[in-house]
Formats: sequence, C-alpha cells, structure tokens
Amino acid sequence: MKKVRLNLVQLVYFSNISLIIIMGLTFWLRDLIILEWDITEEFANFIGYGIAIVVVLMCSFTIFAIMKLNSIITKFVSVTELEKELNLIKNRG
Repeated sequence: MKKVRLNLVQLVYFSNISLIIIMGLTFWLRDLIILEWDITEEFANFIGYGIAIVVVLMCSFTIFAIMKLNSIITKFVSVTELEKELNLIKNRG
C-alpha cells in the first residue's frame, strides 16, 4: 500500500478547505434540524448522521494537519539551529 505524503502547501490549503467545508455542512445541518424542507424525519436523520460523520472526519483531518504543521515547524526551527545560524552570521561579520 502506497503511503500518502502531503507537502506543506497541501497541508495548509487542504486544512483551510476542510474548515470551509465544515462551516458549510454545519449550517446545512442546522437547517436540517429545523426541518424547513419537505422530507420525512427518517430521511432527515439519515442525512444528519451522514453530515455529522463527514464533519467529524474533516475535523480529524484538520487536527492532523495542525499537528503535522507543528511538527514541521518545530523540526526546522529549533533553538540549536537558530543558535548555529546566529553564530554563522556573527562569524561572517
């Protein structure tokens, strides 16, 4: 099985897109709870559970993206790396 690896740009864009989708689906879920549409309660429950599952999955992906971005940032910007760069700048000047 091939492992999917997202680059930094994809992590940022996909997490922003998933947040927009979450907002849209939650507004749709709110309208579904009010039952302004002409559908049966069973079908409304089915759609509501589906929307809730998608929102939970999108939230999980967003949390994963934030954790991954945090690990990338802390990996490349550490105190020792900053001290090395500062010493290089001092030695050049």
